[in-house]
Amino acid sequence: MRPKLKYVNYSGTKDRPGYWQYRRGGQKFRLQGEFGSTEFLQSYQQIHEKFETQKRGPAGVIPGSLRAVIVSYKNSPEFKTEIEPRTQRDYLRYMTMIENDFGNLPVATMRRRHVKKIRNKFGDTPRTANYIVQVISILMEHAIDEDIRETNPARKVKRLQGGDGHRPWEEHEIELYRRRWALGTFERTAFELGINTGQRGQDLVKMERSHIKSGVIWVKQLKTDERVSVPISNDLRVALDAWFANREAWIKKRESQAKPRPVPIDVRLMVLTGDRGRAMTEGRFQHIMIESFRGSKESKGSKKRKKTGVEGLSSGMKQGGVTTHGLRYTAATRLYELGVSFDDIAAITGHETAAMVRKYAKNKRAATIAIGKLNAGTAAQRSNESDKPDLEK
Repeated sequence: MRPKLKYVNYSGTKDRPGYWQYRRGGQKFRLQGEFGSTEFLQSYQQIHEKFETQKRGPAGVIPGSLRAVIVSYKNSPEFKTEIEPRTQRDYLRYMTMIENDFGNLPVATMRRRHVKKIRNKFGDTPRTANYIVQVISILMEHAIDEDIRETNPARKVKRLQGGDGHRPWEEHEIELYRRRWALGTFERTAFELGINTGQRGQDLVKMERSHIKSGVIWVKQLKTDERVSVPISNDLRVALDAWFANREAWIKKRESQAKPRPVPIDVRLMVLTGDRGRAMTEGRFQHIMIESFRGSKESKGSKKRKKTGVEGLSSGMKQGGVTTHGLRYTAATRLYELGVSFDDIAAITGHETAAMVRKYAKNKRAATIAIGKLNAGTAAQRSNESDKPDLEK
């Protein structure tokens, strides 16, 4: 008579052969080797120990559940040391969304249809839905590393199409923005940095004055860890001169008061600083830029409309309007129109942005050809009409 092992049973019947498996918490794991062999007992012990360890984990966490994998991944060295802080924040936000609605799902039995069901819950916002799938895929890879499952059900789940997303700014939109924000303002300076260097907001706020040398800005991109040099255009040079003059005047005003106020070191060290002379965070930078795009809005507690941004400028992807990230695409598009190769554009702005410019340029060329054909057809039609006899005469 075989000894009894907790959570172990045989999957077969008298008529159909099967295998020994460990069943627990709605999950099944095939045990290796012949029953009672050293290989079998080692396989059993490894699986059983993982469940027991999870059982001793945080209260309310079901062993083997999606929530348990999330907790495990958050505590893993891969998450803590190999991922940038900004990306960590994004992952945490989406993992919370997954955990709130689907935390109790057993990971071992998840299939593609389950991942698609989770994706479809966020179908109204394709970018969110696609990011959710990406995070689930990362969690499933972690589950494979932890021997909770053998395959990744999110690996081939199709991403949703969500429109064109960020787009380059049109020339009339650039003109509207420059008219609204004068040289020397934070908004104008940040705008010129973005449109003339093609760098991400997280890189713009980290720029130091010492990075500007001999007509070039040296940038170490946080996302790619690449170090690139971007020549300073005439527009950017004029904007930086006006901005640094603004900062010098701000410093002089604080130091010349009857009771001088301390001057933060950031205002002399960093390129971009806030109203109080402190270094700018990425979140604060994004907030200021979004507000600078928008039109008038009602002030709190008043029916008067406060002018904050640019009248006539549509803002945000949902409206098909402009975005801060779109300045990267504008910079890359301008480089392309000046004859710079896609490889050189990618070296400055990144491969993803260069690929977008290739697509945008192709669409723009197709539109130009279509308009050309339309114009040619209209001209031919007019010519034919002019050749017809005038019946009234």
